[in-house]
Formats: sequence, structure tokens, C-alpha cells
Amino acid sequence: MDSLHSGTPHPDRRPRQARHTRGRRATFTAADIVDAALDLGIGTFALADIAARLGVGTPALYRLFPHREAVLDACLARISTEFRTPDAGTGWQGVLRLWGTECWDACERHPGLAPIVYSHPAAARLLIVPATTPCLDAATAAGLPRLRAGFGLDFVCGVAFSTHATLSMMSAARLQAGDAPGPVVGVSDPSTARRLVEEKIDIVVRGHAHDWGTPAVP
Repeated sequence: MDSLHSGTPHPDRRPRQARHTRGRRATFTAADIVDAALDLGIGTFALADIAARLGVGTPALYRLFPHREAVLDACLARISTEFRTPDAGTGWQGVLRLWGTECWDACERHPGLAPIVYSHPAAARLLIVPATTPCLDAATAAGLPRLRAGFGLDFVCGVAFSTHATLSMMSAARLQAGDAPGPVVGVSDPSTARRLVEEKIDIVVRGHAHDWGTPAVP
């Protein structure tokens, strides 16, 4: 998918470096904790590992986050700010494709994100809704009825996240069995997996180009 955004990468997209401490106790912020959690892996981070990376004891983290779920919430809120937004004048087809690209790329940047989107109660509120809203507004401005735009964006979102989650699970299962993941059933081949989700998203976009008409009454 071609980029529809010509700006510089969001600061949160750039690789983060671990904080190193020496001697006296380190000072840290909530953002530092989120950085460490995302570096360790959104699906696998542990508070003890975050504390070790920051050079403090685990109880020190509780001054800013009462428990691991609160850190996870903050991670989801951070990821929502990484999504690109459509340029002015982008057609609704481009908006849907951009949204699909961004959902897929978020999963690539943050392995383990897709299952969290489906399992974490706050994921829709903290990640999906704020990240989708600019695309919903852009698709509506481009002439797509709002309800239909919302349906399309929801469908595209589901395609990207569910495909990534499925391929990741299949790849992990094959690796656990001692087999190398194949070119289609594993994200070890990013180009093939990306083409697969692009084709699925294209089906959604082409479907939206047709007149839905009025459903027949049975």
C-alpha cells in the first residue's frame, strides 16, 4: 500500500533506547515506563522487567501505575497516537486502505497487539476509537455516508487484526512443532502476509463501491 502521508515519522515510531542507570537511584516518568513496556513487548512485559530496565525496584513503579493493567492501558493509548491520518482530499477508498495499512503496521511494530485488541476490555476505548475517528471523519468528508464509512473501517480493522493474529498463531504453532513457518502461514515472510491482507482489504473497498440498495423483506 502506498503511503498517503508525507510528513516525518511520529517520534513514537522511532526506535527507543533502553535507559541505563549508574550509582544513585534513577528518576523516571510514566512515559519511561510505557517505553520500557513496549520495548519488552506489549503482550509479554512484566513489571519486574520494566523496573530492572529503569534501574529501580518494582514497588517504585506503583507510584505512577497501580498495576500491570494500568501500564497496558497506557501502552494502548500511546499506540493510538502512532497512527497516520489521511491527507486532506484523500478519497474514501484511500482512507479505508490507509486505515488497513496502519492497523497492520501497528501489529508489526508491536507483536502481540492483535490478541490484546480482541481480549482487553479497554482496547476499543483507548486504541480503536481514537485512532479510527480521523479516518471516519475523512471518509465521511469524501462522500461516504457515516454509517457506511464506520462499517467499512470496522471491517478493514477486523481484517488486519484478525489476519495478523491468525498468521502469528499458526506460525508459533509450527515453530513449536519444530517446523519452519511457510511463506503464507507465518509473518516470517512479511511481504507475503502483507499482500494477503491487502487483497482482503481491497475486497472490502470494492464492495463499498457498489450500491447496497434496500434489503428485501423476507
